[in-house]
Formats: sequence, C-alpha cells, structure tokens
Amino acid sequence: VRFVVRATVTGKGTAQGQHGRGVYLREPQHSAADVECAVQVKPELHEAAPNTQKVGLDVQATLVPSAPWVTCSPTLPLTHGGAGFDLKVACSALPPGAHYADVAGYDAAKPGSLGPLFRVPVAVIRPHADLMAPGAGLTYGYDALPFAPGHIERRFVVPPTGATWATVTIEARAAPRSRELAGSCAYMLHTTQLLPSTSIQELEYVT
Repeated sequence: VRFVVRATVTGKGTAQGQHGRGVYLREPQHSAADVECAVQVKPELHEAAPNTQKVGLDVQATLVPSAPWVTCSPTLPLTHGGAGFDLKVACSALPPGAHYADVAGYDAAKPGSLGPLFRVPVAVIRPHADLMAPGAGLTYGYDALPFAPGHIERRFVVPPTGATWATVTIEARAAPRSRELAGSCAYMLHTTQLLPSTSIQELEYVT
C-alpha cells in the first residue's frame, strides 16, 4: 500500500490553493500569520489488487507532529477512498529564518513494529527584513555576528518593490582586545532570488 499526500497550501509563487505533497510557506504574505490548510491522504494499492482487498482496507492512523508550532487532529481513519484532516501552522510563533517540521502518520494497530506510513512535510521561511513594509526604508544591516570556520549564516530579505539590484557590504572586525585578525580568512557570499517559474540556478550569485 502506498499513501499519497496532497496539501492545499504549498506557497508556490504568490498563489495559495495549489496542491503539493506538503506545506511550503516561503512568501511574506504566507508566513506573516498563522495558516490553516487541508491535507488529503489516499491509500493506493497495486492496480492488479482485487476489489475485495480495496474494500477491506481500513487503517486507523495516529498523527504525530514533530514540532509544537504544527498542530492537527490526533487520529485519521483511512479507507480506500482516503480521508483528510486540517493542519494548522503557527507561523507567528516562529522567529525569522528557515523552519522545518512534519506530521508523521503511524498505524495505531502496530505502533511499535512499523515506521510512519506517510509524512507531511512543513517548511516555513520567515524573512529577517521586509523592505516592502510601509516605512521599512531601503536598507537592512546587522553586526556583531561571530563567525567560526565552516559557519553558514542565512538571511532572508524581502526587497523593495521594483528593485533590480542590491549592494552588499561586508566588514570583518578584529576580535576584542586585538588590533588584527587572528589570521587570513575568506568569506563566501552566496545570494539567490526567487522568481515564479524560474530555476534558482539561473538567479544565484557566488563570490
């Protein structure tokens, strides 16, 4: 048996109501407030399976969210026709940055012998700065950010309406009570832009 998951809010582009295998909220208008979406789970048997096996399919699934900011009903009864449940994502409780969680569905009759029958992935991106907001201005900056070898710092910024370019300034400062940096170091800047129906590889910049 294969369990097919469809969610009605995927966050593609600027539209809602599209169907995907999970919930993906990346636009600022999607993650500014709490979001509720409908999730449909349908069991699929082999096309050669007899009708008696399809009619006899009856699974009581236990739904377990992996994070407190994702809530849903605790159980989901599944037959061959499938069933749905409402999923709530508390975006307003999340700090800026990228966040991931999922809802795992387990067979209640065999909770310890099998892994999850299906998973519903939930990804939320909350911007560190929304320069489209009224009175936000045209610049965004932060300082006092310590770096260590291999450290990756991700920042999500909503550009102003009509922006076609950006200038990025990086300043490396010495450690406290030191006049120079401890040694030579290199910083890599990797920027990407999200545009509808466009591959991210066409819009990335690395220096």
